[in-house]
Amino acid sequence: MGFSSSIWLLSIAAISIPVLIHLWNVRPGKTLKVGSIALIKASSRKRSRSFKLLDILLLLLRCLLLVMLAFVLALPYIKQKDINTGRSWLLIPKENFKEAYQKFKPKADSLIKAGYELHYFNDGFKKVVLQQALADTAALANTTPYWDLLQQIDRSMPTPQRVYIITPGLLNKFSGDRPNVSLKLNWQTYTPADSVTIWIKKAWFTANKDVHLVTAASQPSGVFSRSENLSTATGKNSVYDINISGGKAVVNLKNGKLVPIEVDTTSIKIDVLADTNPQDANYVEAALQTAAQFSQRNIEVQPYDKNSSAKKDWLFWLSDKSPGNEVFNHYQNILIYEGGKVIPVNTWMNTANANGQTIPLYKSINPGGHNAQTLWKDGFGDAVLTSEAKGNTKLYHFYTHFNPAWNNLVWDSSFPLLMQQLITPSNQYENSLTTDNRVIDNKQLQPTILAVDKVRGTYHLTTNLSHYFWLLLVLLFVLERWLAHKKTEGVTG
Repeated sequence: MGFSSSIWLLSIAAISIPVLIHLWNVRPGKTLKVGSIALIKASSRKRSRSFKLLDILLLLLRCLLLVMLAFVLALPYIKQKDINTGRSWLLIPKENFKEAYQKFKPKADSLIKAGYELHYFNDGFKKVVLQQALADTAALANTTPYWDLLQQIDRSMPTPQRVYIITPGLLNKFSGDRPNVSLKLNWQTYTPADSVTIWIKKAWFTANKDVHLVTAASQPSGVFSRSENLSTATGKNSVYDINISGGKAVVNLKNGKLVPIEVDTTSIKIDVLADTNPQDANYVEAALQTAAQFSQRNIEVQPYDKNSSAKKDWLFWLSDKSPGNEVFNHYQNILIYEGGKVIPVNTWMNTANANGQTIPLYKSINPGGHNAQTLWKDGFGDAVLTSEAKGNTKLYHFYTHFNPAWNNLVWDSSFPLLMQQLITPSNQYENSLTTDNRVIDNKQLQPTILAVDKVRGTYHLTTNLSHYFWLLLVLLFVLERWLAHKKTEGVTG
């Protein structure tokens, strides 16, 4: 038995109080009746005290009461060794159990035979027997990252003495920070059988009415994209099939194994206003035409016509004058030159361009107080290109010019690509990655192993005994009061 607050045991010394009270017991003298004191000789006075213990049972009860009170204050408990101390675990994810067991059958069988407990490598770490796990067909989607599960094991009480884990080596199962654990760990991974997934990312009609198709393949080594044109005239020789469904063109594999995707039939209509900057307009139009050839998107670039009422996708307003409100009703996106004082600078533009090179910047306009999102910055962190919503139109503020006198953007090889990214954001036509079959390297998945505690596996469970001592204290108090009351009645009688 142990005590959580053992300092209270010093209060046991209080039992000396009732002992002293009982010992300091002066018995009164007896009175003798005599007829005369004439014959009694004078003698010196003597005092006597009696130190005999009386009512020993009552004394013991009161001493025991004080001892019990000290025990209650010291918070007694009893330690019990955990029956599972020293155990070892074999963990396999429930959703991959059969495949993982078949790939590591000899090793798994030998571990179970050696006394390893079989657990699911899922939340709760349910303990199972082998035949039960093989026969379990209930679906389970594990969303907890493997590293988080490992930390849960490391923090459990008691912690397994040895841990052997068998899991798929899929990279998407190892999100978060690599943990630091104190475990005797052996982690084995394998590549799942269905380790290649192909899907169609996007498709659109080109200017010559072909279908430009972009497919992606997720493999253990990475995710790869592939582009090709499907000619409607020679489509019979392709593995893909173009059909009309609900009045819309869709493309899919002829065997129907992929999710069909709708073919984008729209074209991107762009107007360019030159005003007093015809050279700037020429650079922009050339970059847009190059982007159209590279992406094979159907992009139509025309000079701005104020008399046109057609709804279009983009307007490049290359003028320091602000467009009127009526202009915003005809375009989904407008890029405007911001007016203001021209500031000579010697810095660069940070546009996250494809080749990673900085683009020199010579002139800029002081950014205004627009509540907009910054897309491009200069070397000082000031905005070069921002975007904000204005009604149904997305407005882009450009604080420099598409001109070599202002910057080297128009001479940079990434200029057409930047224009393409601007007019066709990557998330506009592209499906998100639904399957990631990349495999993590074995060195990357292994957590950092800290010094393993030598006493790990000898944890004890504790049982609080305070309530038992409280009950005994109450019973002793009742017994003590009963005896004291009985003694008083005897003396009175």
